[in-house]
Amino acid sequence: MDISLRPGFNQSAILESGLAPKALQNLATSLERVGFGALPGVVEANVLDSLKRESAQRRGGARLVSGTKPCLHSACLAGLGNAGFDFLHGRLIQEVLGALFSESLELAEGASCYTYYSKGDCLGPHLDHPLQCTVTVILYVDVRASARKAADTGLQLRILEKNNGGPGAIRAALPTELGGIVVGLGSEHWHERPRLRTGEQLTALTACFSLRP
Repeated sequence: MDISLRPGFNQSAILESGLAPKALQNLATSLERVGFGALPGVVEANVLDSLKRESAQRRGGARLVSGTKPCLHSACLAGLGNAGFDFLHGRLIQEVLGALFSESLELAEGASCYTYYSKGDCLGPHLDHPLQCTVTVILYVDVRASARKAADTGLQLRILEKNNGGPGAIRAALPTELGGIVVGLGSEHWHERPRLRTGEQLTALTACFSLRP
């Protein structure tokens, strides 16, 4: 099911939210070209701190999820609390989605969570659920990089070409940056997170939005 980008932006809503039209245009262009795009530095520090505290509190109860189906994967998952749901239902995310898509979208709460990656964790090539995740939104709540830079770092989201219905070569790699928001058509475009290296750690708020009935 395709989502069509709105031909123009609601300028008044963007100005009220403090979002830069150029940043949104770059995100929209990236969505059109590779299926995912990033919006850096738009989350207020106090909001990010609140989400970081909540995710840390819920880390102890997170469950390990690993296996090979539908792809090789390993990470820990925990449900969202009030801070997470308030953020996803809040003005920032709603105005970003409203500026990018003409369709009305609603949060799939049951398919949204905190995801924790540590050394050795990964998420292999996959497509998101076509009904629950028409649009995928990721916020990087906590990011810890290694002192040694590596080209195969796990702190990147790789978007892959389609190859006879399956994943192909790397089409784009979006860096994982603290406070960055990623928006993607994850049910249409193959994507993966490579294995995290020594010294790397990541907490992400991962959310799914579906078409409103």
